[in-house]
Amino acid sequence: MENEFYRHYKDRVMPALRERHKYKNVHQIPRVAKVVVNTSVGSQADLKQAMEEAKTELALITGQQPAETRAKKSIANFKLRKDQIIGAKVTLRGDRMYEFLERLIKRHTKKSQDNPQGKIAEREGPIHISNVKLIEQKEKPAKAKKKKEPAKAKA
Repeated sequence: MENEFYRHYKDRVMPALRERHKYKNVHQIPRVAKVVVNTSVGSQADLKQAMEEAKTELALITGQQPAETRAKKSIANFKLRKDQIIGAKVTLRGDRMYEFLERLIKRHTKKSQDNPQGKIAEREGPIHISNVKLIEQKEKPAKAKKKKEPAKAKA
């Protein structure tokens, strides 16, 4: 089942991008590959309780069970030890990703007093968006062939 967001992208955005940038192949057109939603619990007094709350919130927002993230290395100033659980994340792909993006954009583009045009809100809301990356598939550069020089005779 295609949702409205994906249909709009496929029917309007892709042809416009293809025409504007003169892409020869459909696979050259930029697309959203995945959405990663993550959170960290920081330095809470009750780490287990805060972690459970964060995981249930992520599950409610995304509709998918979150995975725990662990510290990669110890940092003494933050009282952080290697492999300590510090947050949770959910990776969304395919239909779930497009459904999530549609809900997110529709929620933040509602017309209101603060936002009369219905554009994406400039200020931060309850859902913070950062590090949004558009995955672009680029053509691989052709490898330059090196000319072999004739071996010099040792005298």
